[in-house]
Amino acid sequence: MSKYKERLEKVEDEVKILKELISQEKTGIILVPENIKIEKDCGTDLGIVFNDEKQRLYWSSYGEVYNVGSADKRDFVKCKLVSCKFEDLKAGDTAFRSSDRTPDFSELNYYCKILGNKQHCSISKIGDVFVCESSWNFWWKVEEAEE
Repeated sequence: MSKYKERLEKVEDEVKILKELISQEKTGIILVPENIKIEKDCGTDLGIVFNDEKQRLYWSSYGEVYNVGSADKRDFVKCKLVSCKFEDLKAGDTAFRSSDRTPDFSELNYYCKILGNKQHCSISKIGDVFVCESSWNFWWKVEEAEE
């Protein structure tokens, strides 16, 4: 593939993202970008898919802990982001966190599972899963979007 064709594809992707952001700005609804895959699991839990769609980070209500499992269901759902405070989130919720009021919602490493006790579980840029304190300024709850 020529370097110009590659650049053109990147620009086309950026234009698509910008058009979606303009549409979301008009409606007030922020959709989870297409590059972020959210998988519906066990009826209500929303799992964060990562590692080239091979794994998912999800909540196990049995032990009230997060789990990492294979992402083999491919039951991806369209989701929206709802602005909230950390205190509004409960253990098991899927969320997005940022220190910026207008973040880049296409960054996978800012999506997380809430653990409670002011902690959440996230995925690093290299695909590691880690637990950290929830000291971020801005939070959005990930919810399934109505079609």
